[in-house]
Amino acid sequence: LASNGLGRFMTNRRLEDELSAARQRIAELEAQLEASQRTESELEDENARLRGFLDVVDAAGVGVDIVDTNYKVRGQNAVLQKRFGDIRGKHCYQGYMGRDEPCEFCPMIEAIASGEMQRVELRGVDGRDYELFSVPMSSPDGEPEWVIEIALDVSNRRRREKDLKADLDFTKSILDAVE
Repeated sequence: LASNGLGRFMTNRRLEDELSAARQRIAELEAQLEASQRTESELEDENARLRGFLDVVDAAGVGVDIVDTNYKVRGQNAVLQKRFGDIRGKHCYQGYMGRDEPCEFCPMIEAIASGEMQRVELRGVDGRDYELFSVPMSSPDGEPEWVIEIALDVSNRRRREKDLKADLDFTKSILDAVE
């Protein structure tokens, strides 16, 4: 009888220990779930801010993309998609420049090598002139992983500069003729 009571006591004690451990695990899981929900909410807020920023960039007509070190376009905003099509997953030199190999003047190469923003002016396959800024971005371990490129359409500025130069040349020719 005593051993039977002791057995029940041990069984109850074991059940109480298991129940206590289960309650502790449930509390831990609830805390993890709450933290995960907070993180998810913070990420949604950050994504909304980023979308708002990109909407402003799109409205300003500025092209933005992300290109990895293998020249693959990983993302592009609406401005670049409208001008060049959706070229995500393709090589930048193919989609933007109509080339079969990387551009010799590519600012991405120097940006990654130097760790500093680089700039170049170029004409895209769409026939428009761009000022392109390549900003290197690193992975968490510090290795160069991609660049963010900012493309400003400078076609109108170039056209105005050409017109001004023609006007200046014409004025100089008149002055030379008068002298």
